[in-house]
Amino acid sequence: MLITLKDFHHLGTLGVFIVHISLKLLINKFKIASRHVRSLEVGEITTVQIPNDKSDDFESVNVTVYDANHCPGAVMYLFEGYFGRIFHTGDFKYHPRIFDGMIAHKRKPIDHLYLDNTFCHPRFQFLDIQGAVDRIAKIVSSFPGHIVLLGVDTLGKEDLLIELSKRLNTRVVVTKRRLHAIHSR
Repeated sequence: MLITLKDFHHLGTLGVFIVHISLKLLINKFKIASRHVRSLEVGEITTVQIPNDKSDDFESVNVTVYDANHCPGAVMYLFEGYFGRIFHTGDFKYHPRIFDGMIAHKRKPIDHLYLDNTFCHPRFQFLDIQGAVDRIAKIVSSFPGHIVLLGVDTLGKEDLLIELSKRLNTRVVVTKRRLHAIHSR
């Protein structure tokens, strides 16, 4: 989701289109009025009317969001309309099966691809969540009787914390804000 200040003048007519978990964050954290935000479902095609930049008419555009296998709310967008087919990955974590849902029902070529390749190099080897839980649990278990502090980003590590709590059969203490984020999902 990318929203800039200049985008807010369109909120009265178009709104912001995001997935449910991002909708909650936008409304709760940034106090955006819910009437300006519309939720999209992962894997479903949503038809949106957008202004045509060459006339006063509106054009129908199909928008499909796909899970980006990244932090909660991270999605990839497929836009289909008079301009062709545009696929925008945003920040995503590649997995060999990440595009299965898209390939299963979309056999048409992509006209424009906006690919975030920030970490698209063989030297970047990231663990999946299970690998991260295994590794962190092993480290934490090697310090019995100690309090272990884990520094985590503002958003996106909730699943990791929950899995660690289950694996280690212990409580994970978080701030009220993070606890709210965990329970609002």
